Amino acid sequence: MKRKLLISALLLLVLVLAGALVARQLLIGYLTPDFVVRQIEQRWNCRAEVEAVEVALIGNATVK
Repeated sequence: MKRKLLISALLLLVLVLAGALVARQLLIGYLTPDFVVRQIEQRWNCRAEVEAVEVALIGNATVK
C-alpha cells in the first residue's frame, strides 16, 4: 500500500514539473517583443518600441 502511494506521489510530482516546463515554454514563445508592441499600440493607440521581454514563471514579467 505504501509503495503504491509513493509511486503515485512521484508520478504526480513528475507531471507537475513537466506541466511547469511546458507552461514556461509556451509563455516564453508567446511573449515576444513584437507581440508586446502590437498589444501596446492597439490598446493605447500610440507608438511603442520594446527592446527585450524577460519572462519569469514565478514573479513578474518585465519589459525593457
